[in-house]
Amino acid sequence: MKLIELKLKNIKTYVDETIKFSDGINCILGLNGSGKSSIIESIGYVLFNYSQRTSNNLLRYNETKGSISLKFIGNDDITYQIIRNIRSKNSSIKIINVENNQVLYENVSDVYAFVKKILNIPKEKSLSKMFEEIIDVNNIPSLDLHGESSDIARILIESFINENIKLKNY
Repeated sequence: MKLIELKLKNIKTYVDETIKFSDGINCILGLNGSGKSSIIESIGYVLFNYSQRTSNNLLRYNETKGSISLKFIGNDDITYQIIRNIRSKNSSIKIINVENNQVLYENVSDVYAFVKKILNIPKEKSLSKMFEEIIDVNNIPSLDLHGESSDIARILIESFINENIKLKNY
């Protein structure tokens, strides 16, 4: 798997931000409160269905809707995009095959069953728990590089941070 692009609209400190990941190791740098953890949390939420908070708590202050979009290449070498629209009353999700612009699934259970399939993750594994084991978003440097989660940890480390990220304070 390779992360390609993360788009955040009205998510935490981000009004409308596109983060493009480069090949190799990426690095997130920024001052406290600039949005580094928000990037990790957003990836966890959109790709692994992981959130320490309710989805509404991912929204910027005083906003009623936002979205997180992640383009990535699956283990099957196909480019996909997961889009999670977050609203104060309801939310939606879909996964798209970017190569033919086909919407594949539009509900949480089907989307994440498909994510497990294209990432070769056993059906009995919880994506959310795997992400939680790999990264403690309150202590980002804490990564498990040993055991069965190590491949995903390496994927996240290799894909995360881009010298072109412009972290903004709003």
